[in-house]
Amino acid sequence: MHCPNCGKKCSNTQTACPSCETVFATSEQLAEMVVLRGNLSEMDANMTVSLLSSYKIPAYKTSHKGAAINIYLGISQYGIDVKVPQSMYEQADEILKAEPIEPLDDNWWENKEPESDAEDNENS
Repeated sequence: MHCPNCGKKCSNTQTACPSCETVFATSEQLAEMVVLRGNLSEMDANMTVSLLSSYKIPAYKTSHKGAAINIYLGISQYGIDVKVPQSMYEQADEILKAEPIEPLDDNWWENKEPESDAEDNENS
């Protein structure tokens, strides 16, 4: 068996690819795969599959049209689809829709007093 995302050879007993960490779908899940996100760039598709794999959701990249162009140029004008089992679609969609954590301001480290200095000042 080969990983559907990176092509690395894997044993039939493995539940995830040792190379790219893609979680493998069961045969029942493969039968019900639906498109979660479509027309993604290679980088966006890789990040999506990686994120979903970290939540143990099997996700696979598929490119439909222009596979030869993708091989020749390294990109496809038609984009890449990410598919997940239909039974996990809502969970996967919620993960991708999650609001990002509010970023720290650019100078957060300048405003923070080192802990060791703060303790020394208290003891003085």
